[in-house]
Amino acid sequence: MCAPPARPQPVQRRHDRPGTAPAPGRARPEEIATAVAFPACGQSSFITGSSLYVDGGLNQI
Repeated sequence: MCAPPARPQPVQRRHDRPGTAPAPGRARPEEIATAVAFPACGQSSFITGSSLYVDGGLNQI
């Protein structure tokens, strides 16, 4: 006889907890748009195979 599957517990993500990101507040839409457009501009021509995190520094915690 098998036990019923356990109900998954909700995961509290770091961005759901206020005050845990190094950058204060939330990103403005133009800040996100700049990061999205950067790979297409001429200034990024020498960058290859990199990940660009736009998470207010949460990746560093």
